[in-house]
Amino acid sequence: MTDADTRARLDRIETGLAGLRLDFDAVVRGLHELIGALGVQTEMLTEILEATTAELPESDLGQKLDRIADALESQDAAFQAIDKTMAALPDKIGQAVARVA
Repeated sequence: MTDADTRARLDRIETGLAGLRLDFDAVVRGLHELIGALGVQTEMLTEILEATTAELPESDLGQKLDRIADALESQDAAFQAIDKTMAALPDKIGQAVARVA
């Protein structure tokens, strides 16, 4: 092996090492960014956890929802009765009522 061959080989090794340094630096920068993002996500998840474990104030929301559900059931029954009544009417009367509604 000549000095020129050795020098060319060393140049290739140095070029390869320089590329590895650049790649390594890019990986380190990416990891730093990832650590920052994970920190922000940890804070958000901590806030969510605190919010989900907080004690809820007393509320009558359940009772109100029950009343709404009862009213909707009554309304549904009334509409079914109207539908049966309209079905029993002669066709011309039913069509006229349907047009007005």
